Amino acid sequence: MQDPGPAVLYLARPCQFQPQPPPSACNAGVWTSHRYSESVISAMNAAINEAAAGFDKVALIGYSGGGTVAALVAARRSDVTYLITVAANLDHGLWTDLHNVTALTGSLNAADFARDLQGIPQVHYVGGRDDITPARVVESFAARMTDSSQTTIRTEATFDHEFCWVDAWPRLLGEAHK
Repeated sequence: MQDPGPAVLYLARPCQFQPQPPPSACNAGVWTSHRYSESVISAMNAAINEAAAGFDKVALIGYSGGGTVAALVAARRSDVTYLITVAANLDHGLWTDLHNVTALTGSLNAADFARDLQGIPQVHYVGGRDDITPARVVESFAARMTDSSQTTIRTEATFDHEFCWVDAWPRLLGEAHK
């Protein structure tokens, strides 16, 4: 809502805003082990294809799990001019280990596609107080690249996983384009 761009599209994760009861495709896996599955990423990519028809380039921005989805979608597109993530789980293997939770076995891991993304200018914002997705999760993603010259990780020292991102977004978006 705070992005001043001329053509901005917001996509919710599949099954995020559904009537009750939700459609049968909206099963527990979509929110747990399969949240970044091939079917989820393909559906998001198809939605972007439809919305971006007539445009030569797209920029992808995502928050938290949406940042992971944005990275996975960017890895399969040739028209992405930049990628911005905020508090994104870019290495869910490390993330599940850190939190000692069940592995996301049905999901693609953005870290496995880091090299495919290394030619795209990208900024990854992390909160210095984010215990949900700490900086080392994003750093692990970037470490998989053979060339990280297009990749910037910016830490907002006083931010956590939710606090301050919305209020700071106009500034952060401006900084990401520098």
